[in-house]
Parts: sequence; C-alpha cells; structure tokens
Amino acid sequence: VLSHCGERAEEAAVEVVRVLRPDGILLISVQSTQNYYLEFMLEQVDRYGLQAVNDAILHGKQLPDESEVAWRAFSHDEIESLAHVIGCEVVCISASNVLATIENIPLLEKMERNPRLWEALLRWEEHLGQVRGNTERGAHIIAVFRKNGATDR
Repeated sequence: VLSHCGERAEEAAVEVVRVLRPDGILLISVQSTQNYYLEFMLEQVDRYGLQAVNDAILHGKQLPDESEVAWRAFSHDEIESLAHVIGCEVVCISASNVLATIENIPLLEKMERNPRLWEALLRWEEHLGQVRGNTERGAHIIAVFRKNGATDR
C-alpha cells in the first residue's frame, strides 16, 4: 500500500518493480486525493478550520495530519505517471468504490438482501469505478501495472 510510504512512495514502488519478474503484474492500492464525503469534511472543518478544508478541496492541498504516520494520497494522473517512472504499463485503474460509501451502510445492507439488486450494484460499481472521471471518487484507487519486459529496475 504505497499511501503509507509517504514521500518515499516512488522509491518503494521502484524497489517492488526491481524484484518483479519481466511482464509481472503489480497491484497497488492508494488513497485517493479526491475522496471527500460531507461528514468527514465537516469533522475536518472543526479540527483544522474552514480555510484548511477550502485549500484542500479547491487547491489540491493536503489537510494537516497529526498522526505522524507517513502517508500520501494520489490522483489518477499521479498513478499513470508513477507507472511510467517505475518502468510499467498501466493495465487498469479503478476506484475502490464510487456509489457505496461508509455513510450508506444501512442502505447497502438493505440492498444486499435483494440478490438481483445487489448484483446490479456490483456491476454499477465495477463500471463506474473504471470511468476516468470517477477513479478518484472512491476511498482508494486500485491500479494494475505490468512490468515492461525489458526493464530491469
């Protein structure tokens, strides 16, 4: 999970690819820079102030982090760039979820009791998660890379 490598995420990815066989597959999961939901954002306003949340949403800045744990969120473009830098091609990029969020748990539990509706939701999530404009809307971005055959990094 490269998000927990903080500013050393690229270095970590290079090392993973170094030990990956040529044409090997790398699956990554990273936090999304655009994963906002209202309840969380209001908690952040209380914690850090309205200006910090404005800057995060409107200007792509990170919210302050008091955890002292190295972490980093990524955008779709950063994932594509990372693949190129580490000698890989992008096979697929998807959101981990687009429609279903943590605040929808009661609704999701109700939907799960209807097998046809649940299967439809899963199909919708799969489809919408791969639409480029939606890849940053989920909690995580899931990406599949293939190591270039001639690369020996």
